[in-house]
Amino acid sequence: MTNYAFAEAENYIYETYQDFVSKLAANLGIDETTLRSALNTTKQQMIDEAIQKGTITREQADKLSSKDGFGGFGFFDGKGHGPKGMERSLDGMASILGMTADELKAKMESGQKLEEIVGEQGMTMEQFHEKMLELKRSEIAQKVADGVLTQEQADKILHKLEQRLSRGFKGHNPEG
Repeated sequence: MTNYAFAEAENYIYETYQDFVSKLAANLGIDETTLRSALNTTKQQMIDEAIQKGTITREQADKLSSKDGFGGFGFFDGKGHGPKGMERSLDGMASILGMTADELKAKMESGQKLEEIVGEQGMTMEQFHEKMLELKRSEIAQKVADGVLTQEQADKILHKLEQRLSRGFKGHNPEG
């Protein structure tokens, strides 16, 4: 995906959120300013609760608070396999395979399946998955040490990652 495509996606998300707020205000029979105030108050309450429960760090709370909308809460501009996440995954995969991210991306875009690429590099998918898991464990441990993630968040992420890797990518690109 190009930077232009990412910018387009971000604009779409922002516009969708703005449209949602406008329509919700109309449906509730209140003005948008009142609704935005109530939404921001609710968002801050949820952030404060998450800090108290230890499910997010202060740094994460500050990022969430500074954003318009509900990013991180699963609405509109929430985190997921966004541009930065895909880039990091591709970089890690490429380093494990002994190639650059651009080389790996070119192979995948040409239609080559990940299993084929891994095999060309003299590795089984099981070996590749284990190396990916080692890499991600190390990255996540560093984020806990840096205070970017709580241990609870790290444990959840690792559990999901282990499940995903145990199922394999089924020959598809890992972003899907």
